[in-house]
Amino acid sequence: MAPDMRGINLQKTIICIPNPLYHSFGWLVGELAALTHLRTCVFPAPSFEALATLQAVDEERCTVLYGTPTMFIDMLNHPDYHKYNYDSIRS
Repeated sequence: MAPDMRGINLQKTIICIPNPLYHSFGWLVGELAALTHLRTCVFPAPSFEALATLQAVDEERCTVLYGTPTMFIDMLNHPDYHKYNYDSIRS
């Protein structure tokens, strides 16, 4: 149900999961929801890195970006934020 509510059941969904997989948000909400709906998962780094996440969204054309408010703040405040394209993000 949760993936359906966020529009993850749409075609060509590529989910960027920068959250650590040892936490329920990264594993249960992120990877498990994507796998049960047969969607592509992108893991930018072993643990959260703002730059790696920004690069992954741009290079992999991610359509969904998971994260916490603190992660989004870190990405928005990164000095290289404006070097990447985020037009693919829908959710």
